[in-house]
Amino acid sequence: GTTQTLFAWHQDQVTEAPPAASVISESDGCRFAMFRYGDRALSYQAHPEFTADFVKGLVVYRGATLPETAKANVARADDRMVSRNDVADEIRGFLRRDPVLAT
Repeated sequence: GTTQTLFAWHQDQVTEAPPAASVISESDGCRFAMFRYGDRALSYQAHPEFTADFVKGLVVYRGATLPETAKANVARADDRMVSRNDVADEIRGFLRRDPVLAT
């Protein structure tokens, strides 16, 4: 598999894979980082839409409970470190091949 880097910011996360889901990505901090539901949907635990500046803002306003190591990692964060374009291509490819149809 390919390694992708994304920002994650959540207190809650999936701790058991849903029955219909295939786990297609994981990380050290999130055993169920990404799911695929057949040809119908993709689900990400991380936030491909978050920029480095956005996450830095979260730390300023909501980071009181974060460990200092996490704050230091965010302080060094740069959008060039994040796989946003790769993930956008992945989502685009999924939608072009297997559109999620509204019924």
